[in-house]
Amino acid sequence: MAFTDLRIDPFSAAVVTIMINSGAYIAEITRGAVLSIHKGFSEAVWR
Repeated sequence: MAFTDLRIDPFSAAVVTIMINSGAYIAEITRGAVLSIHKGFSEAVWR
């Protein structure tokens, strides 16, 4: 088994966990912001 010998110190595991959580949170905020733009505004930009 390749993953049985994997050792990660607790601080590094916490940093990676916080990075993934923060990235998902920011992605959700960005998605909500993009979806809140009305169709007419986005069409006006491309004309």
